[in-house]
Amino acid sequence: MPEEPITVDCQITSQKFDFDYEIDNTLEAFISDLQDQEPAMGFSNKKPTSNEGVFINGNAYLYKDQNSATLSALGATSNSIIIVSSDVTQA
Repeated sequence: MPEEPITVDCQITSQKFDFDYEIDNTLEAFISDLQDQEPAMGFSNKKPTSNEGVFINGNAYLYKDQNSATLSALGATSNSIIIVSSDVTQA
């Protein structure tokens, strides 16, 4: 599947940007790719806490429960907004 335009809003690092990303990648791969950005985005350490996760189009997903799911399976589509949060239980 080709890359799709998405918006990433990292509430942990207070960064927000638009880029093209392969939404058939897993949540784990997505977070890893964000951590490899310069400057790094995503969870502050390589092992997220129990409440860290993402909101995709307003729906909350805990990383520990959904890390092997693809972004598309979690509802990401072209022009989705993905918010990376230190606590997705606090909506």
